[in-house]
Amino acid sequence: VVKAEMLERVKKAAEIVDITNRLNYAPTEISGGQKQRTAIAGVMVDDVDLMVFDEPFTGLDDEKKNTLLKLLKGMHADAGIVIVTHITSEIEQIIEHFPDAKMLELNGKQAKTEYNSEKDSL
Repeated sequence: VVKAEMLERVKKAAEIVDITNRLNYAPTEISGGQKQRTAIAGVMVDDVDLMVFDEPFTGLDDEKKNTLLKLLKGMHADAGIVIVTHITSEIEQIIEHFPDAKMLELNGKQAKTEYNSEKDSL
C-alpha cells in the first residue's frame, strides 16, 4: 500500500471510531477508551479476512459499546469477526447486533457450542 492510500485509510478509520482529534497524541496522552478505539481503527486499515477482538469493550461506556457494535456489524460484511468476552451483558449486546452469531462457551476443559441460527457449524 502506498503511503498516500494508507494515510487516507487511517483518516477514514479515525473518523469512524471518533478519534480524529487525537491522531497526533502520544498513547500516554489519551484515555483508555480512546486507546481501545485506536486499536480497532488499526485493525480497520488492513484488508483482512478475519478480525479477532479480545475484550474490545473494556473501558467503554454503553453508548460507545453500541457504537462499536454497529461499526463491527458494518465491518462484518467484509470480514469474519471473533469477539472474546466473559461479561454476560456484553454477550447479550453482541447477540442483539449479531443475531446469527455462533457462540463458543468454554467451561474448564469442556467446550459447548450454541447456534442462534441453522447456519454452518464451526
